[in-house]
Amino acid sequence: MASAVLTFAISILLTAPAWAEPRKFPPACSERFVKEWTKERDAALRAPPKKPCTMQADTGIYVCDQNGCQRPW
Repeated sequence: MASAVLTFAISILLTAPAWAEPRKFPPACSERFVKEWTKERDAALRAPPKKPCTMQADTGIYVCDQNGCQRPW
């Protein structure tokens, strides 16, 4: 019984990094895109980023791609 509990405890400790990893976001958006987004969102999305990118705007963090920008959660 004790060995089963010990084995279970060790397996929990070994798998902890798998579920404790922080979210990974795409690289940062270009300064040009962030400035355009801050001024006028619709104008910025006329030329969306080619690859997904992350930006910190006044209203929070966004992940942007060819389809627009969304909150990551």
